[in-house]
Amino acid sequence: MTITRAEYVALQAKVSAPIREGWRDGVLTVWVPGTPANLKNKVGHWSKRARWAKEWRERTATCLWRLSGTRDYPWPWKARDPKRVTFTVHGRSRFDSDNVALVCSPCRDALQDMKIIDNDGNVAHRFLYEQAPPSRKAGSAYGIAIRIALAGGQGGAG
Repeated sequence: MTITRAEYVALQAKVSAPIREGWRDGVLTVWVPGTPANLKNKVGHWSKRARWAKEWRERTATCLWRLSGTRDYPWPWKARDPKRVTFTVHGRSRFDSDNVALVCSPCRDALQDMKIIDNDGNVAHRFLYEQAPPSRKAGSAYGIAIRIALAGGQGGAG
């Protein structure tokens, strides 16, 4: 059996992920490997930015699908139920506070694709953005950790 380079990189990132993935006390935590960047305000062709966003969106959906157990409707809550979603960026450097949301935007869109939230414009959902201390050491794990819980601290499936 052979794997692609992308699958190998994903497996390596999973091994070195700085968080524990899965369900715990009704909270879902997922690790999306990759080097966080903000290409939305960079000079360059629009197709490069679109490809970057699509890759992050698909990677996030794949990570969520893997944790879902691949069932048709795997989540213990409805998409419209108010959620508290925390994105923690693990990167080489820090982003300005107003750019962190842009870095996480494709991941946030994937939550809607996977029916975890009904609409990212729904004011009932709270989105929080954090940054881990930056690291440029060899072997550092880069990516975005996503923590999803019902707003108000209510639990779900474990």
